[in-house]
Amino acid sequence: MKQNNHDIRIILSFLGLVVLVAAVSATQFTISNIRVDAVGGTATGELRMDRAPPAGFSGYIINLTVANPSVAEISAVTYNPDLGGLRETTPRPFTGGHIGWADTDEVLQAQGSETNVLLATITMKGRSPGSTTLNAVMTMVSDDKGGNMIPSSTISSPAVTVGGQPVSTVTPIPLPDSTVRPSDRDGDGLCEDLNGDGTVNYSDVSLYFNNWHWIENNEPVALFDYDHNGAIDFGDIIALNQMRG
Repeated sequence: MKQNNHDIRIILSFLGLVVLVAAVSATQFTISNIRVDAVGGTATGELRMDRAPPAGFSGYIINLTVANPSVAEISAVTYNPDLGGLRETTPRPFTGGHIGWADTDEVLQAQGSETNVLLATITMKGRSPGSTTLNAVMTMVSDDKGGNMIPSSTISSPAVTVGGQPVSTVTPIPLPDSTVRPSDRDGDGLCEDLNGDGTVNYSDVSLYFNNWHWIENNEPVALFDYDHNGAIDFGDIIALNQMRG
């Protein structure tokens, strides 16, 4: 027990926090849900505090654990540059670690007038299609008078979803009689916009129908295999037609 207390004091000293038990009003911390469109892609969630406590805000340490690490990892953490202060983060990427910040610049000391405060932005990278939870646990959160905010505060554990196919590193080539490359409009690893005009419409379906043998022989099949059966065929024409906006 003495050793554990000693370790905690070292951490608190580094972050400039002194945690004391005190009565403070409830403060809510939230991390927004995160959806990564494709394996290998990234998306962000924001860590926000609904309002600074009346006694001011001194800092936090929050543990973050990806419930199913095969689905996603934390690839980056960006702290709000307007807040300054000290930052401490587990080396990235990680699926279990912590983020920490201390208000050494005394920015959030305005007697609770700050609301919906952006604390940090968490970037998740998709590892495989699926869903998981980013479990968030507050280990140290303090107001500016040393009051321990954890007993009365809450934090959300957001859902993380990874969909689609792996982000392709293969580049398509323009279809016959075109100078514009087909494009992937939604980052799912499929080139739905065949004529490159920025939309998916009947013109793209017609192009596919008239050139599907050429696509089969000249394009990377994975970029145009809309029904995911490993081949270029009529099923892809039907699937593309269903994607029209």
